[in-house]
Amino acid sequence: MTGEIGKILSESCFNGVIFIVKEDRVILEQGFGLADHKNEIPNRSHIVYRIGSIGKQFTALSILQLVEKGKIQLEDTLYKYIPTQDFFRNITIHQLLAHSGGLPEDFKDEWDDGLHDIDLEHALNRLDEGDLVEVKPGYSNVGYAILGHLIEIISDYSYHDYLT
Repeated sequence: MTGEIGKILSESCFNGVIFIVKEDRVILEQGFGLADHKNEIPNRSHIVYRIGSIGKQFTALSILQLVEKGKIQLEDTLYKYIPTQDFFRNITIHQLLAHSGGLPEDFKDEWDDGLHDIDLEHALNRLDEGDLVEVKPGYSNVGYAILGHLIEIISDYSYHDYLT
């Protein structure tokens, strides 16, 4: 790659994909560096990348839309919507939004194994083990996974369809 973009990329050790479209015409589509360092898989535009915590903004907005529509209240406990978990009696929707519900950040052993998605049933089973529920507030991917499923329960749409 030549020109100003090439210079910037070579100086910054850019790792990612650049995809530039102008008036329905692809001007640039090129990957740089590795998408997966362990397996040495290069970055390419067709690879589906995880967006990580960026999704939390969409989850929070969706929850607040449901509040605005009068379908839920921030003070509602999770138990009101997921009555299978006794410890949800003391955790509110607001607490999960604010990362103060006392749930674990994530399941570290699964991150180490490369399992990144947290589905509701699995999370509830892991939380049922008891020792995973913390007593102090803290950042919680698990909490936001549960909020994502709460959106599905309340809206009667899949998370994806609700966002769409």
